[in-house]
Amino acid sequence: MSEGGGTKHAIAVIGAGLSGLSAADLLCRNIPPSQRSILVLEARDRVGGRTLSVPLPDGSGSASVVDLGAAWIWPSENPEMDRILRALDIARISEGDGAFRVEGGAQSICNRLVESLARSEGVSIRLGCAATSVSKSPEGKSSSVVRVEYRESSGRKEIAEVDAVFVACPPRLVLERISFQPQLGGDLLAAMDSCRTWMAQQGKFVASYPSAFWRNRRDRLYWSRPNADGPLDVVFEHGTSLWGFMSHEKRWRSLDASERERAALHQLSAIVGKGAMSPIAVREQDWAQEMETCCVKDVKEPHPWQHPRYANAGVFEGGHWGSSLWFIGSETSRTGTAGFMEGAVVAAQRGVQQYLMVRPPEP
Repeated sequence: MSEGGGTKHAIAVIGAGLSGLSAADLLCRNIPPSQRSILVLEARDRVGGRTLSVPLPDGSGSASVVDLGAAWIWPSENPEMDRILRALDIARISEGDGAFRVEGGAQSICNRLVESLARSEGVSIRLGCAATSVSKSPEGKSSSVVRVEYRESSGRKEIAEVDAVFVACPPRLVLERISFQPQLGGDLLAAMDSCRTWMAQQGKFVASYPSAFWRNRRDRLYWSRPNADGPLDVVFEHGTSLWGFMSHEKRWRSLDASERERAALHQLSAIVGKGAMSPIAVREQDWAQEMETCCVKDVKEPHPWQHPRYANAGVFEGGHWGSSLWFIGSETSRTGTAGFMEGAVVAAQRGVQQYLMVRPPEP
């Protein structure tokens, strides 16, 4: 229903990235169909959050999937990611040194979770719906505990009345985009404000070629600091593609995309030869320009390559507003994996487990 009315759902999940979808999946697995009504809201027009896997033409005449966001896992250090891949029957691709990629791209995890949720009763996933406010009704005034207001991509405003809300977005982004009434506690607000969104300032550039011609010159392509000047700070190979992390220097980031593309190809040609100037396809993803990833404060952070120390993660644990409001998302994890895919899954597990302890399903 639109403004003035309201649609009753038992649980709302704000964010359809890896953490939000993992939480929705866990709730479905632990709450009987007759008791659950789960609404997942996602501001983007896609699921996946900071995972983004796109097909690029390759030398075989078909297409290879490249990751423009999160990409790697280390099973020895990421046991929950390893578990979820096995549970979803998604294969891993070895990259050497204990690192693996996800077959079909990291975003395929979220796509597979959506497929599973689509087969479940009592679940609705709404894309292009940005939450704008979350407010708690005074006790005794309403049978519903929390009102979630959200705006559709058309501009239409909607309201969902729910019993509990899981917020699965980067804390700083939440602080900037969503209002809460009553106001959140001072310790929680301070933790959200200081919680850097990992990789929010990063960008990737990918160029696909008919063949991996550079392998005639070396066995493996990887430079932490390319010796040729250009907009790429780190360069890797993947199949018949070359890709790199974009430099944070203003002289490169201030270029328009076409100028930066030419500069990147010239840089690659200086490294592997003139064949780099003739890609089949190129793709750039600048996460700093994604309003659903990078907030104003994140753009201004110094030392973007330095992984933050998430010292206040414990503040996010447990329910807020009684047991009505729960904060998950990778940056809220306190396992040493905050900011990574592992942290997204761990945070979802923690939040759902704690929720079910205080609000167990009816027998």
